[in-house]
Amino acid sequence: MTVKERIEKVLEGKACGVYEPNSIVEIDAECYVVYVLAHNNEPLLVGQGKRNRAKIIFDDLDAGTTSHFKALKVRLYHLYHNEIFPQSYFQRVIVKCKDREESKQIEKLLHREMGGNNNDVPCEIKTKLLDGLSPDSVPFLLLEIALISSFGGISDIIKWRKKGLLKDEVWTELSTRLRLDKLGLK
Repeated sequence: MTVKERIEKVLEGKACGVYEPNSIVEIDAECYVVYVLAHNNEPLLVGQGKRNRAKIIFDDLDAGTTSHFKALKVRLYHLYHNEIFPQSYFQRVIVKCKDREESKQIEKLLHREMGGNNNDVPCEIKTKLLDGLSPDSVPFLLLEIALISSFGGISDIIKWRKKGLLKDEVWTELSTRLRLDKLGLK
């Protein structure tokens, strides 16, 4: 059963529509939605809001949403999924809602029934991310902190850079590992 089919089964006609968009422009900018990014039929991310929040489901190595709470998790899956999970795939699903309240209720229901409400990264991905770094190094520590951030790991790293808290060599290590240069961050 696909993620879309699972969502439809859980909702049993409770939403205005469930569809799999091919691009962000297929999401109505003014409509409240529940957005789902799944990896191999398992929700990585279930959130609610308008298109400006839902755009994270279209993040890839060349485009990213740096301010979303789960942006780091999504980025890490895109960086390592082919290497760690051969023949893996992503699915994007939108649940169109009539208003904000309905989107919150549906998000809560999908979290309860399907997951997608944590920021945990599989050990295999974390191991790849930290590979070659000394556990005593500053980059290792900062990546560990970013992984458990309650705001957003990528946002934190960018903020630390802007505030001058990261030396150039530390920034280079972090941005190289996360390929932040692809997002235009230097």
